[in-house]
Amino acid sequence: MPSPPVGSFPLPEQGDSARLGSRTRAQEGDRGGKPRKSPWQIALAALARREYGRAELERLLLRKLGAGEESEGESTAEAIPDEVARTLDRLQEQGFLSDVRLAQAWTRSRGARYGRLRLRQELARKGVDDAAISAALPSADEEARAALALWRKKFGRPAETPQERARQGRFLVARGFDAEVVRRIVNGTTHEAI
Repeated sequence: MPSPPVGSFPLPEQGDSARLGSRTRAQEGDRGGKPRKSPWQIALAALARREYGRAELERLLLRKLGAGEESEGESTAEAIPDEVARTLDRLQEQGFLSDVRLAQAWTRSRGARYGRLRLRQELARKGVDDAAISAALPSADEEARAALALWRKKFGRPAETPQERARQGRFLVARGFDAEVVRRIVNGTTHEAI
C-alpha cells in the first residue's frame, strides 16, 4: 500500500465519522446547539423587518419559543406565555409595538390595490382592534379613486359585452372594493367624476 503524500490526510475509516462527531460535540461543550433567544430579542428582530400588531407578534413569539417545550419541561412551558406578555407590554410602553401604526402602514402599502372591505378583513385577521382599523382605512372617495386607477391599469376601457362587464366587476369586488363603486366604474358613470 503506498503511503499518502506529505501534507495530506488519510481518508477516515468506516465508523470514524461517529467518533469525530462526538469528539467535536465534546469540544464544544454541552451547549445543546444554539443558545435560546429571549422573547425580547426575537420581537426586536421581527419588528426591525416590519410592523406587527400585538396579537400577531404574540403568536409569532409563542410559536418560536414553544418549539423546545418538550425537552425543557413543564415549568418552562408554563412560564413562556407570561414572559411573552411581559415582553409585549414592555414593547408597547416603549413605543416599539402599536396596532394603530400597523393598521396605518398596512393600509398605506395595500390601499392602492385593495378596497376597504379587504383591508378590514386582513387587519382583523392580524388581530387589530376595530377602532384602529376604522381610523386607518381610506375614505370612500380615496377608495373610489383607487378602484378607478386599478380598473384603468387593468382594463383601460369600458366593457362592451355583459360578460366582460361581469368579469371587470368580479375583479374589483374580489379586491374588496365597495359594490356601488364597482357598479359605477364598470358601467362607466364615474370615469370623469373621480
